[in-house]
Amino acid sequence: MEIYSERIDDIPVIVEWLKKMEIAKCIDQKLSPPHGNYKGMSYGKLSVLLLTYIITQSDHLLCAVEAWVAIVCHQCTYDSTHTTTCDLLPG
Repeated sequence: MEIYSERIDDIPVIVEWLKKMEIAKCIDQKLSPPHGNYKGMSYGKLSVLLLTYIITQSDHLLCAVEAWVAIVCHQCTYDSTHTTTCDLLPG
């Protein structure tokens, strides 16, 4: 038997709350699509990610977001058959 553990904290709650508010959809409707060479998330999904970071970390500095995402996703990736915090993040 294998036991998996994941922090139960505010990130899943915040992400689901932002999804229910349809923040990503609203932003994507108002802004034009990213440049054709851009291969990342839409502006709406990026905004959900940034808002989640700002709310959970009480910090608005963009330079720390990439490292935070790496830490959060590293802590919760163990098996693709389980729902983890990273599954809730836009991507």
